[in-house]
Amino acid sequence: MRQGADRFVSVVVLLVIVLFAAGGFLLYEFGTVAMCDGQFPVTVIVKSTAAAPLTKVAYAVMPSEARAQEFIQCCDDPASIFNFKDVPGFDGSPFTVDVQHSVKSSPLGREWDYVQFEAIVLLLEFKNGKKVLEVAPIPSRGEPRTIYVTTDGIAH
Repeated sequence: MRQGADRFVSVVVLLVIVLFAAGGFLLYEFGTVAMCDGQFPVTVIVKSTAAAPLTKVAYAVMPSEARAQEFIQCCDDPASIFNFKDVPGFDGSPFTVDVQHSVKSSPLGREWDYVQFEAIVLLLEFKNGKKVLEVAPIPSRGEPRTIYVTTDGIAH
């Protein structure tokens, strides 16, 4: 009888050790979050079919495409809302925009959340003085990181 009781105690002790180890592992995996904020480059190619050539391009990156469209529709002065950055010496060549993103992951690398900015607003200025705003979606991960924008010089 004593041998059976010793075996039972050994099994219970082993089970408690395994449960504590599994609990510690789960606490480590689910109780700790690693956050990383960064950016990735996106190439923007702007082509114009308008009669007047493009002379200047500026851009602003927005967290939401819907909000960008909303701001364009309701705002008389987009420069007051958007923090436009000029593309220096724009000559029709592709240019690069850095897009912000944020990742939350577990210590073992399991990704919990990924958020990136969704849209780019382009302020296009033509030789005849006309200014046009264009909104383009930013590709998400896994998609080619190139944005093609074609404008006819007419505000839509």
